[in-house]
Amino acid sequence: MKIVGITGRSGCGKSSATKFLAQQGYPCIDADQVAREVMLPGSPCLARLQEAFGADILDETGALRRRLLVDRAFATPEGTRLLTELTQPEILRRIEADLQCAQAAGAELAFVDGAVIVGSPFQARCDEFAKWLGPYAKLEIRELPDSTVEREGKAILKELDRERGAAVVVLSEEGREFTSTAFASVLGNFNRKVVFVIGGPYGLDPAVKARAELLWSLSKLTFTHEIARFLLFEQLFRASSILRGGSYHNP
Repeated sequence: MKIVGITGRSGCGKSSATKFLAQQGYPCIDADQVAREVMLPGSPCLARLQEAFGADILDETGALRRRLLVDRAFATPEGTRLLTELTQPEILRRIEADLQCAQAAGAELAFVDGAVIVGSPFQARCDEFAKWLGPYAKLEIRELPDSTVEREGKAILKELDRERGAAVVVLSEEGREFTSTAFASVLGNFNRKVVFVIGGPYGLDPAVKARAELLWSLSKLTFTHEIARFLLFEQLFRASSILRGGSYHNP
C-alpha cells in the first residue's frame, strides 16, 4: 500500500483535500484527530503526563485539564520537548495501526492529513507519485516563484514557449471534469509531449488559460498548489495504469 502525507500550514486546505479524498473512497487518517484522542480518558499517555506535569492536570472525572497542561508544558522549551516525547509515540502507533487496518482491508492507497509530517518519524512512510510514474513516462517538474498573477503568467508563458508542439493542459476550476477512466482516454489520445500547468495561490493569468489545449478541473474545491500536485500525480499514475491494463485502478 502506498501512503501520501498531506501537510501544510493552518488554513491551507488540508481538511478540504482530505474530505474530497475520503469522498472518493480513499482511507484518510486525520493526525490532528488522533492527537486529540490520545488525550482522552483511558489513554496510556495520561498517566505519563501526570508524572511529568502534575497529578492535577486531570480533573475528578479523569478528563484532561488542557489549559493547565498547555500552561505548564509550554512554559519552557524543555517542557515542550517532553510533551512531544510523551505523546508522539502513541500518536504514531495509532496512525500505524489505522494504516495496517486499511491495508488489511485491501486499500492500495492511503492518505494521512497532518500539520507536521515533514521532519517527523512519519516522513519515511510517505511516498512520492513521481517515482511511480518513472516506468511509464519521463517526468520533469519546473517550479516558478510566487509573484503577481500577471508576472507569474508571463513566466509561465515563457516556459510554454520553450515547449512548442507540446499539448498544454491547464488545471483550472472552470475546466472540464473527468472520471479517471475518461481522463485516461484523454491522456492516451495525446500523441506528443504534454505540459501540465498548476497556478499559484492567486490563480492564473487569462493569457495562460488561453494557451491551453485543455482546461481540466480536478474538483470544484480549491486546493493549494502542493495538494493539487499530489492529486495530479496520482491521476497521472492511475491513468497510465489504466492505459496499460495495470491493477492499480478498480473500476
